[in-house]
Amino acid sequence: MLSDFPFHTERRTQAECKALLKVRREELAGLQQRLQQAGLPVIVLLEGWSASGKGRTIQSLIRELDPRFFKVISVNSPTDTEKRWPFLKRHFETIPAQGKVLFLDTGWMEETVRAYLHGELSEDEYQARLESINIFERQLAAGGYLLVKLFLHIDAQSQKERLDGLAADKDTAWRCTEADRRQNRNYQKHLAVFDGYLAATDKPWAPWKISTAPRPSRPTWRRRTGSTTRSAPPWRPVPSPSTPPTSGLWPPPCPWPRWSWTRRWRRRTTANS
Repeated sequence: MLSDFPFHTERRTQAECKALLKVRREELAGLQQRLQQAGLPVIVLLEGWSASGKGRTIQSLIRELDPRFFKVISVNSPTDTEKRWPFLKRHFETIPAQGKVLFLDTGWMEETVRAYLHGELSEDEYQARLESINIFERQLAAGGYLLVKLFLHIDAQSQKERLDGLAADKDTAWRCTEADRRQNRNYQKHLAVFDGYLAATDKPWAPWKISTAPRPSRPTWRRRTGSTTRSAPPWRPVPSPSTPPTSGLWPPPCPWPRWSWTRRWRRRTTANS
């Protein structure tokens, strides 16, 4: 599936992308209202390579949606307690209610493939997990859930350029980890495992949709200056006025120091007692 995937070479202008995004976001907002009225629960699973823009894609999808009826979860590595459970238990606990949408920034695919590549699963254990995943997704479909599975695909050179760009910026260097670099160095090995997983879990009730990863974009202020601090004006101390203003303030400033007022009140209280 991934080995013979045709990458899109068509390049749209920024104006065309903005116009198309506006139309698609309006359509998504209308679809959300319809599925909320119909009581249809939806799970959107985004998988893909490191630095393929999964989080940015979700951010673009939810921009015009009603936040009352969707949730975004970035799945982390299982804890020691969760490792003692059946590996799909924690995913069962996050499925949405009727009429709501759940966006997953990676999910059971990432967990399963990572464990297999790190040698934590044997071949038989890996095949057993694939079978469990197919059963799990079949149960979701039979229970009335709509499961949308998206995989963001990039080539090795594009991934390396994105990782280099993240590492070169001090604000995003933390996002480029050694695991990401290792994935890029062993691109062909990961490609074969990803391809086998997608083929084994591509079913009529839960098909995979492979898409070219979106191009990385940088904020306008950083694109103009190239840095987060270059455009900032130099710091200058603000001179304090010689006399504090007395008009336009409420409550008005105290005409005597606070400590002197406190001392007078204490003396008066002592004298009266």
